[in-house]
Amino acid sequence: MKHFIVGLLLGITFTLLIVYIISQPKGLGKEGLLRERALTKKSEAISKDIFGKKITPEEKIEALGTVPGIGQQLSISETTKKKIQNLIISLSEVYALRDFEKEKEVLKEWKELGLQAAPELLAMFRSGDSPGTRIMAARILGVINAKENNPEVSRILNSEVLPLLEDIINKEESMILRQGAVWALGDIKEESSVELLKKIIDDELPYLTESATGALARIGTDSANRYLVELLEWSEDENIKRSIAAALGEHSSWEITGKLAAVLNSSSSIPTTVYAIRTLAEINAREATPHITNLLQRECLPSLRKILNETRDSSLKRNAVYALGEIGGEEANLMLIDILESTDRRDYGLKAATVRTLGAKGGEEVVPPLTKIINETKNDYTKIQAVTVLGEINNREYSSLAAETLNLKGLPYLREIISSSKTRSLQRSAISALSRVGNSDDLPLLEEIARKEPSLRRSVNYAKNRIRMREGGAKWPTRRSFFW
Repeated sequence: MKHFIVGLLLGITFTLLIVYIISQPKGLGKEGLLRERALTKKSEAISKDIFGKKITPEEKIEALGTVPGIGQQLSISETTKKKIQNLIISLSEVYALRDFEKEKEVLKEWKELGLQAAPELLAMFRSGDSPGTRIMAARILGVINAKENNPEVSRILNSEVLPLLEDIINKEESMILRQGAVWALGDIKEESSVELLKKIIDDELPYLTESATGALARIGTDSANRYLVELLEWSEDENIKRSIAAALGEHSSWEITGKLAAVLNSSSSIPTTVYAIRTLAEINAREATPHITNLLQRECLPSLRKILNETRDSSLKRNAVYALGEIGGEEANLMLIDILESTDRRDYGLKAATVRTLGAKGGEEVVPPLTKIINETKNDYTKIQAVTVLGEINNREYSSLAAETLNLKGLPYLREIISSSKTRSLQRSAISALSRVGNSDDLPLLEEIARKEPSLRRSVNYAKNRIRMREGGAKWPTRRSFFW
Protein backbone atom coordinates (compact mmCIF):
# COMPACT_ATOMS: atom_id res chain seq x y z
CA MET A 1 0.00 0.00 0.00
CA LYS A 2 2.82 2.37 0.91
CA HIS A 3 4.57 1.74 -2.41
CA PHE A 4 1.29 2.25 -4.26
CA ILE A 5 0.78 5.72 -2.65
CA VAL A 6 4.38 6.74 -3.38
CA GLY A 7 3.98 5.62 -6.98
CA LEU A 8 0.69 7.48 -7.32
CA LEU A 9 2.23 10.71 -5.97
CA LEU A 10 5.19 10.39 -8.33
CA GLY A 11 2.79 9.83 -11.22
CA ILE A 12 0.75 12.91 -10.36
CA THR A 13 3.91 14.99 -9.97
CA PHE A 14 5.22 13.82 -13.34
CA THR A 15 1.88 14.58 -15.04
CA LEU A 16 1.75 18.10 -13.57
CA LEU A 17 5.34 18.68 -14.71
CA ILE A 18 4.46 17.65 -18.28
CA VAL A 19 1.37 19.90 -18.29
CA TYR A 20 3.47 22.82 -17.00
CA ILE A 21 6.13 22.36 -19.68
CA ILE A 22 3.54 22.12 -22.46
CA SER A 23 1.80 25.27 -21.23
CA GLN A 24 4.96 27.42 -21.46
CA PRO A 25 5.39 29.89 -24.38
CA LYS A 26 7.10 28.20 -27.32
CA GLY A 27 10.29 29.29 -29.00
CA LEU A 28 11.71 31.38 -26.16
CA GLY A 29 14.24 28.92 -24.76
CA LYS A 30 15.32 28.78 -21.13
CA GLU A 31 16.73 32.29 -21.11
CA GLY A 32 13.65 33.72 -22.84
CA LEU A 33 11.33 32.06 -20.31
CA LEU A 34 13.32 33.41 -17.38
CA ARG A 35 13.28 36.90 -18.92
CA GLU A 36 9.53 36.73 -19.58
CA ARG A 37 8.79 35.61 -16.02
CA ALA A 38 10.99 38.38 -14.62
CA LEU A 39 9.23 41.00 -16.74
CA THR A 40 5.82 39.64 -15.75
CA LYS A 41 6.67 39.86 -12.05
CA LYS A 42 8.12 43.34 -12.54
CA SER A 43 5.03 44.41 -14.47
CA GLU A 44 2.73 43.17 -11.71
CA ALA A 45 4.80 44.93 -9.03
CA ILE A 46 4.88 48.20 -10.95
CA SER A 47 1.15 47.93 -11.66
CA LYS A 48 0.47 47.77 -7.94
CA ASP A 49 2.89 50.60 -7.23
CA ILE A 50 1.58 52.95 -9.95
CA PHE A 51 -2.13 52.31 -9.83
CA GLY A 52 -2.55 51.59 -6.13
CA LYS A 53 -5.65 49.88 -4.84
CA LYS A 54 -8.51 48.70 -7.03
CA ILE A 55 -11.26 51.33 -7.15
CA THR A 56 -14.82 50.11 -6.65
CA PRO A 57 -17.79 51.74 -8.42
CA GLU A 58 -18.92 53.21 -5.08
CA GLU A 59 -15.50 54.79 -4.49
CA LYS A 60 -15.55 56.08 -8.05
CA ILE A 61 -18.87 57.87 -7.53
CA GLU A 62 -17.69 59.24 -4.18
CA ALA A 63 -14.47 60.50 -5.74
CA LEU A 64 -16.31 62.18 -8.60
CA GLY A 65 -18.92 63.79 -6.41
CA THR A 66 -21.39 65.74 -8.48
CA VAL A 67 -19.19 67.05 -11.27
CA PRO A 68 -21.46 68.61 -13.93
CA GLY A 69 -21.01 67.06 -17.35
CA ILE A 70 -18.63 64.35 -16.09
CA GLY A 71 -20.49 62.36 -13.44
CA GLN A 72 -23.34 61.67 -15.85
CA GLN A 73 -20.92 59.83 -18.11
CA LEU A 74 -20.58 56.98 -15.59
CA SER A 75 -23.10 54.99 -17.62
CA ILE A 76 -20.55 53.88 -20.21
CA SER A 77 -20.71 50.52 -21.94
CA GLU A 78 -19.14 47.39 -20.49
CA THR A 79 -16.92 47.22 -23.60
CA THR A 80 -15.52 50.68 -22.87
CA LYS A 81 -14.99 49.80 -19.20
CA LYS A 82 -13.08 46.70 -20.26
CA LYS A 83 -10.95 48.74 -22.66
CA ILE A 84 -10.10 51.22 -19.91
CA GLN A 85 -9.07 48.38 -17.59
CA ASN A 86 -6.91 46.86 -20.34
CA LEU A 87 -5.24 50.21 -21.01
CA ILE A 88 -4.38 50.55 -17.33
CA ILE A 89 -2.74 47.11 -17.46
CA SER A 90 -0.97 48.07 -20.71
CA LEU A 91 0.54 51.13 -19.04
CA SER A 92 2.00 49.01 -16.25
CA GLU A 93 3.57 46.73 -18.87
CA VAL A 94 4.94 49.73 -20.76
CA TYR A 95 6.71 50.99 -17.66
CA ALA A 96 7.99 47.53 -16.75
CA LEU A 97 9.70 47.42 -20.17
CA ARG A 98 10.35 51.18 -20.38
CA ASP A 99 9.23 51.00 -24.01
CA PHE A 100 8.84 54.57 -25.25
CA GLU A 101 7.32 53.65 -28.62
CA LYS A 102 4.69 51.39 -27.04
CA GLU A 103 3.86 54.15 -24.55
CA LYS A 104 2.99 56.49 -27.45
CA GLU A 105 0.55 53.90 -28.80
CA VAL A 106 -1.14 53.44 -25.41
CA LEU A 107 -1.51 57.21 -24.87
CA LYS A 108 -2.98 57.52 -28.36
CA GLU A 109 -5.63 54.93 -27.42
CA TRP A 110 -6.46 56.91 -24.27
CA LYS A 111 -6.85 60.04 -26.39
CA GLU A 112 -9.23 58.21 -28.74
CA LEU A 113 -11.40 57.18 -25.78
CA GLY A 114 -11.86 60.87 -25.02
CA LEU A 115 -14.10 62.20 -22.28
CA GLN A 116 -15.78 58.86 -21.65
CA ALA A 117 -12.58 57.82 -19.86
CA ALA A 118 -12.59 60.95 -17.66
CA PRO A 119 -14.68 59.48 -14.78
CA GLU A 120 -12.29 56.53 -14.37
CA LEU A 121 -9.27 58.82 -14.51
CA LEU A 122 -10.72 61.36 -12.09
CA ALA A 123 -11.46 58.53 -9.67
CA MET A 124 -7.87 57.28 -10.03
CA PHE A 125 -6.60 60.78 -9.36
CA ARG A 126 -8.83 61.54 -6.38
CA SER A 127 -8.82 58.22 -4.57
CA GLY A 128 -5.52 56.70 -5.67
CA ASP A 129 -3.42 55.83 -2.64
CA SER A 130 0.02 56.53 -4.16
CA PRO A 131 1.54 59.62 -5.83
CA GLY A 132 2.39 57.49 -8.88
CA THR A 133 -1.29 56.66 -9.37
CA ARG A 134 -2.28 60.30 -9.25
CA ILE A 135 0.53 61.49 -11.53
CA MET A 136 -0.37 58.94 -14.19
CA ALA A 137 -4.08 59.77 -14.00
CA ALA A 138 -3.23 63.48 -14.26
CA ARG A 139 -1.05 62.87 -17.27
CA ILE A 140 -3.69 60.90 -19.18
CA LEU A 141 -6.37 63.48 -18.29
CA GLY A 142 -4.09 66.13 -19.76
CA VAL A 143 -3.56 64.13 -22.96
CA ILE A 144 -7.34 63.71 -23.37
CA ASN A 145 -8.21 67.32 -22.55
CA ALA A 146 -5.57 68.66 -24.95
CA LYS A 147 -7.79 67.16 -27.65
CA GLU A 148 -11.24 67.71 -26.12
CA ASN A 149 -10.71 71.08 -24.35
CA ASN A 150 -13.59 70.41 -21.96
CA PRO A 151 -14.24 73.42 -19.65
CA GLU A 152 -15.07 71.27 -16.62
CA VAL A 153 -12.01 69.03 -17.02
CA SER A 154 -9.87 72.16 -17.54
CA ARG A 155 -11.26 73.61 -14.29
CA ILE A 156 -10.42 70.42 -12.38
CA LEU A 157 -6.93 70.32 -13.88
CA ASN A 158 -6.25 73.90 -12.78
CA SER A 159 -7.91 73.74 -9.36
CA GLU A 160 -6.85 70.25 -8.23
CA VAL A 161 -4.28 68.61 -10.49
CA LEU A 162 -1.73 71.36 -11.07
CA PRO A 163 -1.41 72.27 -7.35
CA LEU A 164 -0.77 68.60 -6.50
CA LEU A 165 1.88 68.28 -9.22
CA GLU A 166 3.60 71.45 -8.03
CA ASP A 167 3.55 70.09 -4.49
CA ILE A 168 5.18 66.83 -5.64
CA ILE A 169 7.86 68.74 -7.56
CA ASN A 170 8.70 70.93 -4.55
CA LYS A 171 8.42 68.41 -1.72
CA GLU A 172 8.64 64.80 -2.91
CA GLU A 173 11.93 63.03 -2.18
CA SER A 174 11.64 60.50 -5.02
CA MET A 175 13.28 61.89 -8.16
CA ILE A 176 11.24 59.52 -10.34
CA LEU A 177 8.00 60.99 -9.00
CA ARG A 178 9.27 64.55 -9.38
CA GLN A 179 10.26 63.87 -13.00
CA GLY A 180 6.88 62.29 -13.63
CA ALA A 181 5.10 65.35 -12.24
CA VAL A 182 7.16 67.68 -14.47
CA TRP A 183 6.40 65.55 -17.51
CA ALA A 184 2.67 65.57 -16.64
CA LEU A 185 2.72 69.39 -16.75
CA GLY A 186 3.73 69.15 -20.42
CA ASP A 187 0.80 66.84 -21.16
CA ILE A 188 -1.70 69.11 -19.41
CA LYS A 189 -0.49 72.08 -21.54
CA GLU A 190 -1.68 74.90 -19.29
CA GLU A 191 -0.05 78.31 -19.67
CA SER A 192 -0.07 78.64 -15.87
CA SER A 193 2.64 75.93 -15.67
CA VAL A 194 5.16 77.84 -17.78
CA GLU A 195 6.57 79.99 -14.95
CA LEU A 196 7.10 76.95 -12.69
CA LEU A 197 8.93 75.09 -15.46
CA LYS A 198 11.08 78.14 -16.25
CA LYS A 199 12.01 78.36 -12.56
CA ILE A 200 13.08 74.69 -12.56
CA ILE A 201 15.40 75.40 -15.51
CA ASP A 202 16.71 78.71 -14.14
CA ASP A 203 17.50 77.08 -10.77
CA GLU A 204 19.18 74.16 -12.63
CA LEU A 205 17.48 71.60 -10.41
CA PRO A 206 19.39 68.31 -10.85
CA TYR A 207 17.70 65.71 -13.07
CA LEU A 208 14.66 67.96 -13.66
CA THR A 209 16.03 70.45 -16.19
CA GLU A 210 15.77 68.13 -19.21
CA SER A 211 12.24 67.07 -18.24
CA ALA A 212 11.24 70.73 -17.85
CA THR A 213 12.54 71.71 -21.31
CA GLY A 214 10.56 68.83 -22.82
CA ALA A 215 7.43 69.87 -20.92
CA LEU A 216 7.75 73.49 -22.09
CA ALA A 217 8.15 72.39 -25.71
CA ARG A 218 5.04 70.23 -25.46
CA ILE A 219 3.03 73.08 -23.93
CA GLY A 220 4.07 74.97 -27.06
CA THR A 221 2.69 78.44 -26.29
CA ASP A 222 4.47 81.48 -27.65
CA SER A 223 5.95 82.39 -24.25
CA ALA A 224 7.22 78.83 -23.69
CA ASN A 225 8.85 78.59 -27.13
CA ARG A 226 10.33 82.10 -26.96
CA TYR A 227 11.94 81.29 -23.61
CA LEU A 228 13.46 78.04 -24.96
CA VAL A 229 14.88 79.71 -28.08
CA GLU A 230 16.40 82.51 -25.99
CA LEU A 231 17.87 79.94 -23.61
CA LEU A 232 19.31 77.99 -26.56
CA GLU A 233 21.16 81.15 -27.56
CA TRP A 234 22.55 82.41 -24.27
CA SER A 235 22.94 79.33 -22.06
CA GLU A 236 26.53 78.16 -21.56
CA ASP A 237 25.46 74.67 -20.51
CA GLU A 238 25.74 72.31 -23.48
CA ASN A 239 23.47 69.74 -21.80
CA ILE A 240 20.70 72.34 -21.61
CA LYS A 241 21.25 73.29 -25.26
CA ARG A 242 21.06 69.62 -26.24
CA SER A 243 17.84 69.02 -24.29
CA ILE A 244 16.23 72.17 -25.75
CA ALA A 245 17.15 71.14 -29.30
CA ALA A 246 15.74 67.64 -28.76
CA ALA A 247 12.52 69.00 -27.21
CA LEU A 248 11.88 71.71 -29.79
CA GLY A 249 12.85 69.41 -32.65
CA GLU A 250 10.32 66.78 -31.58
CA HIS A 251 7.41 68.91 -30.44
CA SER A 252 7.51 72.38 -32.05
CA SER A 253 6.24 73.53 -35.44
CA TRP A 254 7.40 75.77 -38.27
CA GLU A 255 6.10 78.83 -36.41
CA ILE A 256 9.31 79.08 -34.37
CA THR A 257 11.69 78.52 -37.30
CA GLY A 258 11.99 82.28 -37.84
CA LYS A 259 13.28 82.71 -34.27
CA LEU A 260 15.78 79.86 -34.77
CA ALA A 261 16.98 81.33 -38.07
CA ALA A 262 17.57 84.67 -36.29
CA VAL A 263 19.64 82.82 -33.65
CA LEU A 264 21.77 81.28 -36.42
CA ASN A 265 22.41 84.66 -37.98
CA SER A 266 23.44 86.32 -34.73
CA SER A 267 25.34 83.59 -32.87
CA SER A 268 29.07 82.90 -33.03
CA SER A 269 28.84 79.96 -30.62
CA ILE A 270 29.54 76.56 -32.22
CA PRO A 271 27.25 74.63 -29.81
CA THR A 272 24.42 77.11 -30.43
CA THR A 273 24.93 76.80 -34.20
CA VAL A 274 24.91 72.98 -34.13
CA TYR A 275 21.81 72.66 -31.96
CA ALA A 276 19.90 75.42 -33.76
CA ILE A 277 20.59 73.72 -37.11
CA ARG A 278 19.55 70.34 -35.77
CA THR A 279 16.30 71.79 -34.38
CA LEU A 280 15.51 73.56 -37.66
CA ALA A 281 16.26 70.39 -39.63
CA GLU A 282 14.01 68.22 -37.45
CA ILE A 283 11.09 70.65 -37.66
CA ASN A 284 11.60 71.03 -41.41
CA ALA A 285 11.64 67.25 -41.86
CA ARG A 286 8.07 67.20 -40.46
CA GLU A 287 6.75 70.48 -41.87
CA ALA A 288 8.93 71.51 -44.79
CA THR A 289 8.92 75.16 -45.85
CA PRO A 290 10.83 76.40 -48.94
CA HIS A 291 12.53 79.18 -46.98
CA ILE A 292 13.93 76.88 -44.27
CA THR A 293 14.82 74.16 -46.79
CA ASN A 294 16.87 76.70 -48.76
CA LEU A 295 18.48 78.03 -45.58
CA LEU A 296 19.52 74.52 -44.53
CA GLN A 297 20.96 73.63 -47.94
CA ARG A 298 22.59 76.98 -48.69
CA GLU A 299 24.03 78.06 -45.34
CA CYS A 300 23.76 75.24 -42.80
CA LEU A 301 25.49 72.46 -44.77
CA PRO A 302 28.72 74.51 -45.16
CA SER A 303 28.59 75.34 -41.44
CA LEU A 304 28.23 71.67 -40.52
CA ARG A 305 31.08 70.66 -42.82
CA LYS A 306 33.34 73.22 -41.17
CA ILE A 307 32.32 72.06 -37.68
CA LEU A 308 32.96 68.39 -38.55
CA ASN A 309 36.39 69.24 -39.94
CA GLU A 310 37.55 71.63 -37.24
CA THR A 311 35.99 70.85 -33.85
CA ARG A 312 37.23 68.05 -31.62
CA ASP A 313 34.13 67.93 -29.46
CA SER A 314 32.69 64.47 -30.12
CA SER A 315 29.23 65.38 -28.81
CA LEU A 316 28.93 68.35 -31.17
CA LYS A 317 30.15 66.27 -34.11
CA ARG A 318 27.57 63.56 -33.40
CA ASN A 319 24.80 66.17 -33.28
CA ALA A 320 26.09 67.60 -36.56
CA VAL A 321 25.72 64.09 -38.03
CA TYR A 322 22.13 63.83 -36.78
CA ALA A 323 21.40 67.25 -38.32
CA LEU A 324 22.78 66.04 -41.67
CA GLY A 325 20.46 63.06 -41.52
CA GLU A 326 17.43 65.32 -41.03
CA ILE A 327 18.50 67.73 -43.79
CA GLY A 328 18.95 64.86 -46.26
CA GLY A 329 19.73 65.26 -49.95
CA GLU A 330 22.77 64.28 -52.00
CA GLU A 331 25.29 66.66 -50.43
CA ALA A 332 24.37 65.76 -46.84
CA ASN A 333 24.45 62.04 -47.62
CA LEU A 334 27.87 62.30 -49.30
CA MET A 335 29.20 64.07 -46.19
CA LEU A 336 27.95 61.14 -44.11
CA ILE A 337 29.56 58.61 -46.46
CA ASP A 338 32.87 60.52 -46.12
CA ILE A 339 32.68 60.05 -42.34
CA LEU A 340 32.03 56.34 -42.80
CA GLU A 341 35.12 56.03 -45.02
CA SER A 342 37.38 57.98 -42.64
CA THR A 343 40.48 56.13 -41.43
CA ASP A 344 40.79 58.25 -38.27
CA ARG A 345 40.35 55.83 -35.33
CA ARG A 346 39.22 58.68 -33.08
CA ASP A 347 36.09 58.88 -35.22
CA TYR A 348 34.76 55.44 -34.17
CA GLY A 349 31.93 56.94 -32.06
CA LEU A 350 31.15 59.37 -34.86
CA LYS A 351 30.98 56.47 -37.31
CA ALA A 352 28.52 54.67 -35.06
CA ALA A 353 26.30 57.78 -35.09
CA THR A 354 26.66 57.91 -38.88
CA VAL A 355 25.56 54.26 -39.20
CA ARG A 356 22.46 54.97 -37.11
CA THR A 357 21.67 58.10 -39.12
CA LEU A 358 22.12 56.57 -42.57
CA GLY A 359 20.24 53.46 -41.50
CA ALA A 360 17.29 55.54 -40.29
CA LYS A 361 17.28 58.31 -42.92
CA GLY A 362 19.20 57.12 -45.99
CA GLY A 363 17.50 55.93 -49.17
CA GLU A 364 18.42 54.18 -52.39
CA GLU A 365 20.66 57.10 -53.36
CA VAL A 366 23.29 55.99 -50.81
CA VAL A 367 23.29 52.33 -51.92
CA PRO A 368 25.99 52.77 -54.66
CA PRO A 369 28.60 54.41 -52.37
CA LEU A 370 27.86 51.83 -49.65
CA THR A 371 28.26 49.02 -52.19
CA LYS A 372 31.58 50.53 -53.23
CA ILE A 373 32.78 50.47 -49.60
CA ILE A 374 31.76 46.81 -49.24
CA ASN A 375 33.55 45.87 -52.46
CA GLU A 376 36.72 47.96 -52.11
CA THR A 377 37.59 48.91 -48.53
CA LYS A 378 40.18 46.87 -46.66
CA ASN A 379 39.03 47.98 -43.21
CA ASP A 380 36.78 45.25 -41.80
CA TYR A 381 35.07 47.51 -39.26
CA THR A 382 34.16 50.05 -41.95
CA LYS A 383 32.87 47.25 -44.18
CA ILE A 384 30.72 45.88 -41.33
CA GLN A 385 29.25 49.34 -40.77
CA ALA A 386 28.45 49.72 -44.49
CA VAL A 387 26.69 46.32 -44.50
CA THR A 388 24.68 47.38 -41.43
CA VAL A 389 23.49 50.58 -43.09
CA LEU A 390 22.63 48.75 -46.30
CA GLY A 391 20.59 46.16 -44.38
CA GLU A 392 18.71 48.71 -42.30
CA ILE A 393 17.79 50.73 -45.39
CA ASN A 394 16.53 47.52 -47.00
CA ASN A 395 14.58 46.58 -43.84
CA ARG A 396 12.92 49.99 -43.78
CA GLU A 397 12.10 50.42 -47.46
CA TYR A 398 12.81 47.48 -49.74
CA SER A 399 15.33 48.24 -52.46
CA SER A 400 16.19 45.62 -55.08
CA LEU A 401 19.65 47.18 -55.45
CA ALA A 402 20.29 47.09 -51.68
CA ALA A 403 18.86 43.56 -51.35
CA GLU A 404 21.09 42.25 -54.15
CA THR A 405 24.28 43.65 -52.62
CA LEU A 406 23.23 42.54 -49.15
CA ASN A 407 22.49 38.95 -50.17
CA LEU A 408 25.42 38.49 -52.54
CA LYS A 409 28.10 40.36 -50.60
CA GLY A 410 27.04 41.73 -47.22
CA LEU A 411 25.48 38.82 -45.35
CA PRO A 412 28.03 36.22 -46.59
CA TYR A 413 30.79 38.57 -45.42
CA LEU A 414 29.30 38.92 -41.91
CA ARG A 415 28.83 35.16 -41.63
CA GLU A 416 32.42 34.55 -42.67
CA ILE A 417 33.76 36.99 -40.06
CA ILE A 418 31.65 35.37 -37.32
CA SER A 419 32.73 31.85 -38.32
CA SER A 420 36.45 32.30 -38.90
CA SER A 421 37.84 35.54 -37.48
CA LYS A 422 40.29 35.18 -34.61
CA THR A 423 39.64 38.74 -33.41
CA ARG A 424 36.91 38.75 -30.77
CA SER A 425 36.05 42.45 -31.13
CA LEU A 426 35.61 41.98 -34.88
CA GLN A 427 33.36 38.96 -34.30
CA ARG A 428 31.26 40.95 -31.83
CA SER A 429 30.88 43.77 -34.35
CA ALA A 430 29.77 41.31 -37.02
CA ILE A 431 27.32 39.61 -34.62
CA SER A 432 25.90 43.02 -33.68
CA ALA A 433 25.47 43.86 -37.37
CA LEU A 434 23.80 40.51 -38.04
CA SER A 435 21.34 41.19 -35.21
CA ARG A 436 20.12 44.22 -37.16
CA VAL A 437 20.15 42.89 -40.74
CA GLY A 438 20.21 39.06 -40.51
CA ASN A 439 17.31 36.61 -40.52
CA SER A 440 16.19 33.33 -38.98
CA ASP A 441 18.52 31.41 -41.32
CA ASP A 442 21.38 32.83 -39.25
CA LEU A 443 20.18 31.40 -35.92
CA PRO A 444 21.95 27.99 -36.31
CA LEU A 445 25.25 29.76 -37.02
CA LEU A 446 24.83 31.96 -33.95
CA GLU A 447 23.99 28.97 -31.74
CA GLU A 448 27.03 27.10 -33.03
CA ILE A 449 29.39 30.01 -32.35
CA ALA A 450 27.95 30.37 -28.83
CA ARG A 451 28.79 26.71 -28.14
CA LYS A 452 32.32 27.10 -29.47
CA GLU A 453 33.08 30.50 -27.93
CA PRO A 454 31.50 31.03 -24.48
CA SER A 455 32.86 34.61 -24.38
CA LEU A 456 30.52 35.48 -27.28
CA ARG A 457 27.34 34.02 -25.75
CA ARG A 458 26.03 37.34 -24.48
CA SER A 459 26.41 38.98 -27.91
CA VAL A 460 24.85 35.94 -29.58
CA ASN A 461 21.81 35.87 -27.24
CA TYR A 462 21.21 39.57 -27.88
CA ALA A 463 21.42 39.00 -31.65
CA LYS A 464 19.06 36.00 -31.57
CA ASN A 465 16.44 37.90 -29.58
CA ARG A 466 16.64 40.90 -31.88
CA ILE A 467 16.32 38.79 -35.05
CA ARG A 468 13.29 36.96 -33.61
CA MET A 469 11.62 40.21 -32.62
CA ARG A 470 12.18 41.77 -36.04
CA GLU A 471 10.95 38.72 -37.95
CA GLY A 472 7.92 38.62 -35.66
CA GLY A 473 7.05 42.16 -36.70
CA ALA A 474 8.03 43.80 -33.40
CA LYS A 475 10.22 46.88 -33.06
CA TRP A 476 13.24 46.85 -30.80
CA PRO A 477 12.05 48.93 -27.83
CA THR A 478 13.30 52.45 -27.28
CA ARG A 479 14.05 52.79 -23.59
CA ARG A 480 13.68 56.00 -21.60
CA SER A 481 13.38 56.97 -17.97
CA PHE A 482 10.48 55.63 -15.93
CA PHE A 483 7.76 58.20 -16.48
CA TRP A 484 8.21 58.70 -20.22
